[in-house]
Amino acid sequence: MWCLQCWLLTAGAILLVGAQTPGPGPGKRRSSVAEPAFGYSAQMQSRAVDTRVTLEIFEGQPMGSSVGKIPTKPGFSYRFNEPPREFTLDPNTGEIKTNAVLDRETLKNDRYDLVVLSSQPTYPIEVRIVVVDINDNPPEFPEPSIAVSFSESAAAGTRLLLDAASDKDIGVNGVSDDYRIIAGNKDDKFRLAVTANPTGETSYLHLETTGKLDRETQGFYTLNISARDGGNPPKYGYLQVNVTILDVNDNPPIFDHSDYIVSLNESVPPGTPVLQVMATDNDLGDNAKITYYLADTERQFTVDPETGVISTTEPLECPQQNCQHTVKPEGSCPKSCVFTVFARDHGSPRQDGRTYVTVNLVDANDHDPIIKFRYFPATAGFATVDENAGNGSVVAAVSVVDQDEGLNGETNVRIVTGNELNHFRLDYTPSFDIVRVNGVLDREEISKYNLTVKSEYSAILSELAPPGTYVAGITATDEDSGVNAQIYYAFVSGNENQWFSINADSGLITTRAALDREIQGTVELNISARDGGPNPKWAHTQLKVTILDENDEAPEFSQSHINVSLSESAPPGTLVAMLTASDHDQGTNGSVAYTLHPAVRQRYEDTFALDSLTGQLTTKKKLDREEISNYEIHVIARDQGIPPQSSTATVYLSVLDINDNNPEFYPQKYFIPVSEDIKPGTSILKITATDKDEGENAMITFKLESGGDNLFFIDEWTGVISLRGNLKSSSKPIHRLKISAQDHGDKRAVDDATVEIIKEAYMEELHFDNYGGYDFQILEDHNDSPGIKRRDVGTVHVRNSDATYSIVYGDPNYNFYINENTGKITTAKKN
Repeated sequence: MWCLQCWLLTAGAILLVGAQTPGPGPGKRRSSVAEPAFGYSAQMQSRAVDTRVTLEIFEGQPMGSSVGKIPTKPGFSYRFNEPPREFTLDPNTGEIKTNAVLDRETLKNDRYDLVVLSSQPTYPIEVRIVVVDINDNPPEFPEPSIAVSFSESAAAGTRLLLDAASDKDIGVNGVSDDYRIIAGNKDDKFRLAVTANPTGETSYLHLETTGKLDRETQGFYTLNISARDGGNPPKYGYLQVNVTILDVNDNPPIFDHSDYIVSLNESVPPGTPVLQVMATDNDLGDNAKITYYLADTERQFTVDPETGVISTTEPLECPQQNCQHTVKPEGSCPKSCVFTVFARDHGSPRQDGRTYVTVNLVDANDHDPIIKFRYFPATAGFATVDENAGNGSVVAAVSVVDQDEGLNGETNVRIVTGNELNHFRLDYTPSFDIVRVNGVLDREEISKYNLTVKSEYSAILSELAPPGTYVAGITATDEDSGVNAQIYYAFVSGNENQWFSINADSGLITTRAALDREIQGTVELNISARDGGPNPKWAHTQLKVTILDENDEAPEFSQSHINVSLSESAPPGTLVAMLTASDHDQGTNGSVAYTLHPAVRQRYEDTFALDSLTGQLTTKKKLDREEISNYEIHVIARDQGIPPQSSTATVYLSVLDINDNNPEFYPQKYFIPVSEDIKPGTSILKITATDKDEGENAMITFKLESGGDNLFFIDEWTGVISLRGNLKSSSKPIHRLKISAQDHGDKRAVDDATVEIIKEAYMEELHFDNYGGYDFQILEDHNDSPGIKRRDVGTVHVRNSDATYSIVYGDPNYNFYINENTGKITTAKKN
């Protein structure tokens, strides 16, 4: 039969617990009076004397509950001297009943002192009604949440006094010393200590550290503390303690690189920025504020104390480093300055970090090649050769010395004039070039040759060289004098990007704009020198500028946003997307590796794999749309330069549904009383079922499988059950219907729904033995527990009838189980 519904609060869920008698009642309504949940008799004990009576009653009893009787005498009637609002008195029997629900906590002395007067001859009776406490109040803290702090240098056992809880109930129902930290105590850094109060009042509650705290690991804790009273079942109160860990200066600044290496043109002027160093400190406030400085002995460089930008202070002179091999005999080893940069925090005591900076000087190509000739014999002032000399005969040796380093010191020699008939050639050797006869000579035709040999210019620049950087100095000579010897320089070709400028008078070549190796890696500048004569004469040379790559370009994805779809039936290893990024830099600066963003690995643990070389994104396990229907996957492309550059692309993955879920009823059991007088066509109740799939796979139709004697029908789409016939035509007090649910993919609910439709005339009202409902609490399960056994939650009970029990609502995940015979609620066993 239908029951009085009672809400049960437990583990964050609201359960609707129903109780019903085994069969139909006597055909009429009857109401039974609720007795105290503790089994206390409605007939209270009293110590009856002629003039004084003491009665007891538990608080919280419904209005009309019997308190007890006063001693009476035949022929007398009785009344209150001053009628109280809370009680009534039967003038004949002397029975006192409640006229309101009593609350002991609102009384000053836990009792009522009343005077009852008899009829003539009048005599008084003193009545004391003691209101007995029940456990109807949980412990309460003065504030629901408080903020405290510990220094991270606090030793284990450091204590802070917390305000203890109080309880409006008394005696065993009052607050106990059972305080616990039930949540937020990561790594068990804290514990609670309870000490007795010498005055006998509420005990002292302390929050105590268990070990070393580290603000840099965890700087804040949110502790949930419970207080339990002594009632049965117990009630709990809660306090949120927000613990802030105060910083101490226990971390030194740390540079983002243990050493920095940078290349710099040796001719940069004072004040040129070199690089920026960066250090961080895991502490807070002044403990993390950083000042940069160099050693007092460092004179060529300075560092901005706040930004960490290092600049030159004077023209650079760096020592040559030791090396075993040189490019050429006249070559030299590279020059480098090495110094230490310090970072100091502002804490107390202050802490320092350090890093090393190596500045490699790039040769400025500020020396002209010097060409020397060696004739045969060595004392000769010019070369001679017999006209009968054979092809390949040696004429002279040419050596070139350039004091610049590296490629700037490498030279290329060629004959530029005087060899129009190609009678001579230059052969290269590692030490010098040899002028040889290249054909047949005829003194009668040509007795004298005037060969001009020239060494070409070259320079090397970083593509990050700022405008105004020195490139090379071009020099030409003219044996004339005056205006005729004045030389003017100009570019003839090769400067199409307008990256360079040349001083027309001095021949000094500098950069005029930013260089970009990705546009042009080698520039060949053809340069002219013109004298100032009225019929000017010209000379030409060439400057080859090699532009070195720097990691100035980040990898670029061909698509920064990719939308893909994948069926949830796809097996592990299925390709999701192929990501491609390109980097226009060279070498390691342009070598790209792919990684998943850390947030992806954390949010979708062990779900996706990414090939670091190819950018192929695949699944590692089968996807479940009902668990996660859409993924946002961030992929990072990072080059191998120093420092590296990166970019991010996002793959938006939609998981397509397959029909892999059955419909589910919730609730699964329905109880509804109806009047016999309702008209055919009236809607009685609506059945609900859900399907975790989507679209057509989640469209559900309902069907009445059995029961009802053809008196009812169900709308297959809405689940609404309506009356088809006349209930009066059926002699059954109860009709049990079985309802099925099926989706459009032909999957059916594993368990059908049952509906019990009861005629109201056969309803019996049941009373649970706890007035006002039940309040149970249980600690949450740990997810890492391999197997969880059933744990007791509490018991519900109907007083005035035998009944069967079931949970009909509030537990869609079936976390709880109720014994249908005893009403005992436990957690559902999980394996």
